[in-house]
Amino acid sequence: MKIMCDFAKISRGNGGGNIKIIIFARFCDCGQLMVFVRNNYSIGQHFAMCCLLLCLSVNTYADEDPEETKPVAENAAKPEKKAKKEQSPDDKPMLDRWAFKTNAVEWMLTIPNFEFEFELSPSPYNRWALNLEAKYNWETYHKNVPSVVFNLFDIRPGFRYYFRQKPRVIPERPRMPENASVQDSVDFIRNSARFCRDSARAERPIKPWRAYFLGGYVDYASYSAKFAPKGIQGNAVGFGAVAGYALPLRAYKNGAVDIEFALSAGFAIASKDVFSHSSDGNYYVRHVDESRGWHFVPYPTVTEIKVAFVWRHISIKDKYIKEDPKIEKLARVEKDIRAGFDNEVKIFKDNAGGSNKERYDAGPQSMLDEFGVVVDNEYQRVLTVVIPNYGLEEADAKVMEKKADAIRKQYLKDFEKEWKKRYAGVLMEAAAAEKTEKKALKQAEKSEAAEKKAQEKALKAASGGDAADAQKDEDAGTETVKVKKVKKTDKNQ
Repeated sequence: MKIMCDFAKISRGNGGGNIKIIIFARFCDCGQLMVFVRNNYSIGQHFAMCCLLLCLSVNTYADEDPEETKPVAENAAKPEKKAKKEQSPDDKPMLDRWAFKTNAVEWMLTIPNFEFEFELSPSPYNRWALNLEAKYNWETYHKNVPSVVFNLFDIRPGFRYYFRQKPRVIPERPRMPENASVQDSVDFIRNSARFCRDSARAERPIKPWRAYFLGGYVDYASYSAKFAPKGIQGNAVGFGAVAGYALPLRAYKNGAVDIEFALSAGFAIASKDVFSHSSDGNYYVRHVDESRGWHFVPYPTVTEIKVAFVWRHISIKDKYIKEDPKIEKLARVEKDIRAGFDNEVKIFKDNAGGSNKERYDAGPQSMLDEFGVVVDNEYQRVLTVVIPNYGLEEADAKVMEKKADAIRKQYLKDFEKEWKKRYAGVLMEAAAAEKTEKKALKQAEKSEAAEKKAQEKALKAASGGDAADAQKDEDAGTETVKVKKVKKTDKNQ
């Protein structure tokens, strides 16, 4: 029933601190009705009542039909509100998204604790949830200062991702290639051991009633503990990871109780004060030299061991089962892409160990080049045939194209590693020959440069000697002329 307060009048009467409240109200669903209330209360009670009436009036005016309370012109100018998102018939109701937990291990340690969990989305395909946990056991009453102390306060928000076991595929048994080399034999032994391990895992029965989860947390804690002559107390801020699984325990008509096993570990920044109990008085003594301020704990610590009882409206065995059709479709596309690459690689390897073995042994580089061509051809087939056949949206198609490119690069990288192992000796010999060839070529270049330098020096020396002889002849001719001039002068005298 909607209630709208049309008028509220507060008047102070002659009776001192009493206030008379006159309220005119109407019930919108039942026509016009006036309610007259007159009470004598204290000022504080009247103030609380006025606040309640104000909130009530605001809420009811917000729910009122705008055509009744506002003019038509104002209605026309106001933009239309966006329609609410339609709820899917498969969406979970609000109650099904909550879970309430308590840890039995901590109750055994006299630590009261409580945790609630809320799923992020009502979608039946949602796997993410947020949780908040609180623990409190602090300063229980004692007439005297106790010699044994155990206090803890911890608040811990976190998140989780739930998943279930999937059917495992038994791998194909490896085969020894014909005319196998030593490296082929080693690979066959390694692949056989891997086949035995994967086959044993695939034969293990799947437990569909279990729901596994991984997640993380941050926490703030205050602690104080003393079980020996010396105790410690302080604060801590930490973060870490949590892992575990949940099992159904008992189902009821309107709910279910599950049991949850989990382990949390992480790092912390903490402070500590070391103290001891004084035997001659009712007080504690703080040891300053052993105490320490805020510091980072350099090693991970186990922060919680959980055996929790959980109440849910729906048992865990019926949750987190449905898969998103879109995700399943993309998974099928990726599976087909990998199957195509696997088939082409298998055919190529079979030929490399059989009909093409001699040719590849003679020229190992051709094997690597041809494998690159095979993988590139398969990649083009995926882009032009496989992905378009599924009719994906443009964004999903681009995602799968990137995925196919990553798969192509991974196959090339893995095959190159195998190729290097297979032809390690040949590659080493080729590298040594190439190194020797480069060294000889470098030595020849040095010899050629030295010879060219010697020739240039000889030419320079030869051209320098001819110039010196010409200078000598010129100097000799000059001296001859001078002697002749001197003799001629003597004759004239």
